[in-house]
Amino acid sequence: VVLDVSGSMNRCITRVSGCAGAMASAFVQMGASVKAWAFSNSCTHVPLRYLKYTRAGGGTNMGGAARNARDWLANCQESKKFLIILTDGQCSDPTESAALICDMTATGVQTIACAIDSSDIDGYLRELAPSAHLLDVRTNHQMSSSFSSLVRDIFPTTIDVYS
Repeated sequence: VVLDVSGSMNRCITRVSGCAGAMASAFVQMGASVKAWAFSNSCTHVPLRYLKYTRAGGGTNMGGAARNARDWLANCQESKKFLIILTDGQCSDPTESAALICDMTATGVQTIACAIDSSDIDGYLRELAPSAHLLDVRTNHQMSSSFSSLVRDIFPTTIDVYS
């Protein structure tokens, strides 16, 4: 899970980070290996229990997060591998991050891009994940229902962690 905590996410970071934390916890409860990174000017590994406390500010270094995710997923023993990107689509390194995500897709990693309050749903985010699941999330209800559906799609026996 890579979470955009750049300044442009300030208006929605509390609800996004809370839902991201619940989603990651649901994956762990289903037995998955999960790791999270928050990215702004830099990229930081965030222990899952602290994901809901992240705050926004700074630039959007998605490439750093994608690089960390790629390296971790390359060594991950899970049979199914997912990269879940939570972002508003504003990115300071679009060429690098798109290339890294494309490389991961070529190795079998399924990419899911969650466009949070984004006006760029068919621009950069579609480029990031052309064959990926692309969620357009604009309201709290859409966020909780989209994330809940995502958990159920990956683990069909999952209970609804957002109700």
